[in-house]
Amino acid sequence: MASAREYHTRQREQILQYLIANQQSHVTADQIALHLRTQQSTIGKATIYRYLDKLVSEGRVRKFYLQEGSSACYQYIDENSGCQEHFHLKCVDCGVLIHLHCD
Repeated sequence: MASAREYHTRQREQILQYLIANQQSHVTADQIALHLRTQQSTIGKATIYRYLDKLVSEGRVRKFYLQEGSSACYQYIDENSGCQEHFHLKCVDCGVLIHLHCD
């Protein structure tokens, strides 16, 4: 049986891999949990939120609120992507988040 430390490392790796694979999107903790359930993972939402908060505080993930009162969404920040060099605009009609590149 794996030790608790290995188990938590595996959980974090699964969350991180999902964020990296979906780095062009803004994902919620619910979307992450749903994906992990389809992979037969038993990671709870509290664990997902704790790790997302850690990644945000480390500057590896950005946290957004698309509308007041809704769940936060997250985006992985790839050092090699241009994500740090654009603005995020939100449509006031439909709530979609738009990347606006500024050269």
